[in-house]
Amino acid sequence: MISNQLIAEIIPDLIRVEESPILNEKENIGWHSSCICRGGVVGNGTGSSRSLARSIALAEAIERSIFYRLSSENPKRFLFDEYPTTCGLAVGYDREKTRSRSISEAVERWAWSQWIDKQKFVEPVDISVKSKTAIFFTSEFDELKFYRKVIKSSLFSGGEAEWIVALGLKNGGVYAGSNLGYGENVVDHSIEEAWRCVRFTEQNPLLRRTHIINERIIFFANNADIAFKQIPGVRRQGNWTTPKLIFDETVYEHNNRVFCHRALCDDFIPWNQGPVHRFVY
Repeated sequence: MISNQLIAEIIPDLIRVEESPILNEKENIGWHSSCICRGGVVGNGTGSSRSLARSIALAEAIERSIFYRLSSENPKRFLFDEYPTTCGLAVGYDREKTRSRSISEAVERWAWSQWIDKQKFVEPVDISVKSKTAIFFTSEFDELKFYRKVIKSSLFSGGEAEWIVALGLKNGGVYAGSNLGYGENVVDHSIEEAWRCVRFTEQNPLLRRTHIINERIIFFANNADIAFKQIPGVRRQGNWTTPKLIFDETVYEHNNRVFCHRALCDDFIPWNQGPVHRFVY
């Protein structure tokens, strides 16, 4: 965990970190942390331990802080003029691991666009959820649908990675989560993201409508049918291509202890573009 002094240097407007246990009846099965700045929540994290949840939330908050700074100071330098979002950004405390997560983030955004915009087929699958937290998150929904695509590329250390999408259905709406990697954690994280979308819709309405993705989450919370009309239900002509990077660089580092890397793929439409009813995250 990085020191409070280092956090204050990188996120000077951080007000507090709110933390609460995730309780399944009376059993504590995990923790949820939120970093609060003057403008509201800037980072969230969920983990099996309090320290892990806090570390994830702080990394997300640091990422947002760096994004706001770099995108205003020199947007062309890191392609924030063309892609004015946190797409492809990752923050961590190890340079190479941070780069790896940044590439996974970039490919994940690319995969969403290939699936919905290019109508490339992704296999619907049945997945058995095992961890206590994932089972708890799953109970939030009336039904949970999974989609899986193995993406082959030399960008990954093992030559391929698994993209999992979890779509939670509830009261006529759909809540989306996804993750790219390998192993049980990929499934768990995709379910967690869908669960976090539910929590988001329960916030103060005046705080929610501040971003296209926020608007999209709210829209699809009431319009699952419009989402599923955009998902290709059959295999169509045209195979998946291999993702290629157009940007791959460490954009910020602090005292050789905190790193922020950005990677971006070619041939994708970023999630900030298009109308609110475009089912891309």
